[in-house]
Amino acid sequence: MKPEFAIDARLAEASQLFCTGQVSAVPGNKVTVTTLGGASITIPRLSTWTPVNGDVVIIAKTPGGWIALGKVA
Repeated sequence: MKPEFAIDARLAEASQLFCTGQVSAVPGNKVTVTTLGGASITIPRLSTWTPVNGDVVIIAKTPGGWIALGKVA
C-alpha cells in the first residue's frame, strides 16, 4: 500500500473513534452531548472534569460505548 493511502486510512479510522459535541445537560455523573450532526446522547464522563452546559467536548468511542473525555480549551 502506498504511504499516502495508509495515512488516509488511519485518518478515516480515527474520525470514527473521536468526535466533538456540546454539553446540553449534566444528569448526575453523565453528560448529554449534542454532536455536530444533531444527535443527542447521554454518556458517561471522566471524573476529572466538571462539565457545564455549553462546553465543547471531545467524545471517544470505546469497546463499551461512547465516553466524554473533557472540555476543549
